[in-house]
Amino acid sequence: MPDILTYSGTSKHCGAAYAQKYHREIAGFFSQEFGSYKYSRQYVKSCLGVMQREAPCAAAFIGGASQHSLLSVEEHALLMLHEEELYHRKLRDKKPHCSAVGVVVEAKRSQGAIVGQNWDWSTSYYPWASINRIAIKGFPKFVALSYPGLPACAGLNSSGLSLMWTGAGYYPPVNPKVGVPTYALVLETLLKKDVVNAVSYLEKVKNAGAFIFFLGDRHGKFAIVEAVPGKVFVEFSDFGHRANVFESSKACSAARQKLPVVAKCHSIKRNRVFARTSSKLVEQQNIESVKTMLSQSTILIEKSYSHATLMQLIADSRRCELHLRSWRQKDNPWITVAV
Repeated sequence: MPDILTYSGTSKHCGAAYAQKYHREIAGFFSQEFGSYKYSRQYVKSCLGVMQREAPCAAAFIGGASQHSLLSVEEHALLMLHEEELYHRKLRDKKPHCSAVGVVVEAKRSQGAIVGQNWDWSTSYYPWASINRIAIKGFPKFVALSYPGLPACAGLNSSGLSLMWTGAGYYPPVNPKVGVPTYALVLETLLKKDVVNAVSYLEKVKNAGAFIFFLGDRHGKFAIVEAVPGKVFVEFSDFGHRANVFESSKACSAARQKLPVVAKCHSIKRNRVFARTSSKLVEQQNIESVKTMLSQSTILIEKSYSHATLMQLIADSRRCELHLRSWRQKDNPWITVAV
């Protein structure tokens, strides 16, 4: 993995510096994803307006990025709507993706959450990935998995708040509404100090799409946030797992979730593996057991040439360490990054 670069200053300055570094990649990624894509300019403009009001750091970041990239600020907003546009409006061309797990660790004198996920995506995305550290003035800095124009995909901040997630609202696809894009919410949420503040923020904003966020912190708080456009449903727990399927009755009802047969739904297969093996993780409560759980057969997608687990990420909130392992590196050591 190349050196992790740090972008610091105001949100706008961080965005400008980030785009100055990745301006070629941002242009290429946008062209690959949206070059021939037909979208509503009014919808994107409306979402950008909500971002500016309710996710001001994310909005300022892409405003700064537009100064050095080849994209307009509206095109950067469209990139932030990647989940909404390409995984809900165009789901027939995609595969539901990602698995997540979290557990609260009981130590002798303290608690802390360990939250991890498998980032499952088309293998065409693999060359675009990077790890970046963003230090916005006045907020906790964070380390995150990034794709060009998507600076914060999942990560951990210096206050010990971690955010991992899986896509959701796929059965059937839930159409997005005007609101803050999911990737903008990830960035904005990673600037919060702890789970309580993160949940409070998510409950107040108008989210554009569906998702399942896993939030953990160094104080031993762990929450699963299931969201449909415009509404979130929060569960505080000591342990949990998800693979694209809503489990709270309110989220299932709001999404009108209707699951296909098991043979046609890899998400159900992954959730069943989690259910069969979760007792061992609850008993052991350590980062090695989280790694083992995410690396199980069926959970870890490693042999497909088209769709795979491109990155495994596990955040140790107590130690402020992010553990990483990339696609087809199962026999190699994990990389540990300190925030």
